[in-house]
Amino acid sequence: HAISLYFIPKQKYILLIIVNSVLFGLIHMLNFASLSNENIIIALVNIIPQILAGFFLANLKYKKGFTYSVFLHITLNSIVFLINLAMSYGQK
Repeated sequence: HAISLYFIPKQKYILLIIVNSVLFGLIHMLNFASLSNENIIIALVNIIPQILAGFFLANLKYKKGFTYSVFLHITLNSIVFLINLAMSYGQK
């Protein structure tokens, strides 16, 4: 069930969404196998799409509930996986 936002001031709601989005992006930095001090800036730039996805997922979670957010996350990951699979088909 979605968290009732009627009791959360708008400023705190926005802060929750921003914090969730940034944390979501930072957690996804672990997806980069070659993360080192030299390419930390590149990794930070590469997680911008994950931060944006985190924004939409967190917003969906607070408005509709956890299940909707998880389902969308699974759907997005599945699409990316299938695209990568299709692109690597036939490559050695």
